[in-house]
Amino acid sequence: MTKHQQTIQQEMKTKILNRPASELAFYALLIVGIIICILTELEKVSPLVRELCGGENSGCSEVSASDYSKLFGVSLGIWGLGSYLVLGGLYGYRKSFSVLFASAMLGAEIYFVYLQVAVIHAICRLCMANFATVLALAVLLLATACPEKNREQFRAQGVVVVLVSFLLFFIPQRLTTASTQPPSDVFAKRVDSITSLGDPASKFRVEIFTDYECSHCAKYEETVKRIIKEYPEIYIVFRDFPLSFHKVSPMAVAYAGSIAYFQGREAYWKARNEIFEHQKDIYNYLAPRYEMVKQTSEMKKAVKRKVDDDIKIARRLSIDSTPQTAIFNDGRLVKKLVGHIDFFKIKPELDKLTGRAASVDG
Repeated sequence: MTKHQQTIQQEMKTKILNRPASELAFYALLIVGIIICILTELEKVSPLVRELCGGENSGCSEVSASDYSKLFGVSLGIWGLGSYLVLGGLYGYRKSFSVLFASAMLGAEIYFVYLQVAVIHAICRLCMANFATVLALAVLLLATACPEKNREQFRAQGVVVVLVSFLLFFIPQRLTTASTQPPSDVFAKRVDSITSLGDPASKFRVEIFTDYECSHCAKYEETVKRIIKEYPEIYIVFRDFPLSFHKVSPMAVAYAGSIAYFQGREAYWKARNEIFEHQKDIYNYLAPRYEMVKQTSEMKKAVKRKVDDDIKIARRLSIDSTPQTAIFNDGRLVKKLVGHIDFFKIKPELDKLTGRAASVDG
């Protein structure tokens, strides 16, 4: 290295070291955010990154496979990457602009956290790391980058931008969800499924939508067992809703469907429990059993018709994640519940369905 090059390098180091600590913190957080967005995109194609996020059954995979992982057809990771680049450009051009833009980003991130908690019912580690990064950037900019003149007023404007940004995402989502709710009285009064328990003639019906690789579904099975034990008058229908990113679930559906077709509902119920009990090693558990199970073309057609019907009903109910529970009274949808709900939270709904609440109150 020549003396001239050493001088230039020393000058660059001096400039960096002489920057305010707030600027160094901003660019450090910006780089962290960019890395998170890149990892978010790589999680979809890289097994290594997917394992770092928790594997196939992780919240990252469930969020990535949901309908909310894209905005106007573009993945959120790409949106995030573009937002960080714009934020960096605004910070270099005029810091006050970056304050308002970071506030808008924070509002969007709060909305995406809401989706994970209240709609998708799965938490993505990368998404939460991105939320924390955007929050830190917004707080940093509100504290250090507001114009000295009317600083407090400008900070208040930043808070308003956060709220407006959140509402611009939240309100359309709520209106869309409300408009896609199915009519309450358009479902069959009687359903007779091979994957069910109880009396098909009962007017009280609970339909449970699950995926054999969904960790939340495995947790929900304890509640399902309590429902079956405590409410024998309710007809329980188990509907398969295999998520696209779960590669072993179709094998589990075929295996359990074959047992239901040839051996009946009680055998199916036992097989279903065993699959969920071995979920963490589901492939090694299923592979040898799947090879041994009886299979015929008639059985395969029957199971396919059953799964196609399950998915059709799920679409009508606007179901896009698992587990979800639909409660019917004489064919009329009275309640739809999302997530692995504790038995004592669903119990009031079942008491109301069966009339137990009325009899107790009377």
